[in-house]
Amino acid sequence: MSESEESKILKFLKFIDLFSYIPVPQAYPVSTSKSRVGSIAVIMILVGYLIYDFYIFVTKSVPTLNVY
Repeated sequence: MSESEESKILKFLKFIDLFSYIPVPQAYPVSTSKSRVGSIAVIMILVGYLIYDFYIFVTKSVPTLNVY
């Protein structure tokens, strides 16, 4: 990987870092590599849950027949 690709990856990781949007004094850095990994983990868990929930909705949802 070249340096330009690494910088694009780092820019993307900094963009999705959820902890960087927390208002804190400038003296205390919040956005670290651990917070970036945590942000990715939270996003992956959320996406996984949404996929699982949609799968269960599609496969286990029985249509209701209305007979009058």
